[in-house]
This record gives sequence, C-alpha cells and structure tokens, in this order.
Amino acid sequence: NAFSCIEIEEGKEGLARLKKSLKELDCWVEEYDDFKNIKIFKWYPFWYDAAPIIVAADIFSWDEENTRNFGRCNQKVSFFEKTLLKYFVSLKMVVELAPDRWKKHYSFGKMQVIDFNPEEKCVVLRLENFSVHLVFCQLLMGYIEAAIKFVILSKNIKATETKCVFKGDAFHEYLIKWD
Repeated sequence: NAFSCIEIEEGKEGLARLKKSLKELDCWVEEYDDFKNIKIFKWYPFWYDAAPIIVAADIFSWDEENTRNFGRCNQKVSFFEKTLLKYFVSLKMVVELAPDRWKKHYSFGKMQVIDFNPEEKCVVLRLENFSVHLVFCQLLMGYIEAAIKFVILSKNIKATETKCVFKGDAFHEYLIKWD
C-alpha cells in the first residue's frame, strides 16, 4: 500500500511527516493508524489511496522519476507470484488481462489495449474517464513498467504517456517499449 512504499522511499521520518500533513489537511482516516492492517483486496474509497500519494508528492517534492519509483514500489509481488509470472504467464496474457485487472482495482476509469506488438516490442494502453491528478500519470508509468518487468525480465522497459487529460487530450495513453 501507499504507506509501506512511502516508508521505503522516504524513511520513517518521511512517513511521520506525511501522517502529520494528512492530519493537518483533515484527510486522516482510521485505517491509516496501522496501515499494515489495510487489506489488499478490500474496497476502500479511492481517495484513501489517492490522498497520501498526492500529499507525499507535494511535501517530498517528487519529480517524475521519484513518482515512477513510487509506482514501481507499489507493484510488489511475492516470490511465488514472481515464479508463476516468469514461467507460466505470457506477456500477451498480462496485456490481455490488464483491462479486467483495472476493473478489479478501480470502480471508475476504463483501460483498453490499443495495440500489442511483440515483434516491435511495444504495447499501447488507453485509460479513459480517469482524471485524478497529474501524479497518477507518472505513478502509473512506473507501475506498468514494473508489471511488465515481472513477465519479460527485461531491465530496459520504458513507459511514456503520449496523451494526457491534463494536457488537453480526451484520455490518457501509454506507450510501453522494451528490448
């Protein structure tokens, strides 16, 4: 969850600073008190996750790379899951299941696979009806990079946002390339 990654990225002092800021903004909820008890598959209002991330990006002055790293940090899987992904799941399967995975995690927004070209080593994902904050554009790039890395084990994976609602486009679109 966001608090675990903030503790990894910013340390215990940074986490304390974030908690203080959330309380000052009146964005604190009970579940944050012992964030390790937040259930991964339980539904929470989106802002439970969004508020700490947006506030963290602001108070720690995260640039795009810091925010991508935060997204990569959020894409954690167990050793068992990594083994399954490496040996039993194809990149094609991961790409095809991405829209369904989106629906399982978010109650709004729609993800679509626009293009998947394994020969050219690229995929294009479109995200519609998801206008939260610019921080999430960058976070999602890191998250997507880490997800694909689990399957193809390439160190050179780069997601680029080619369209963005915060830059006047009707939707977000991400081009992901690897070698």
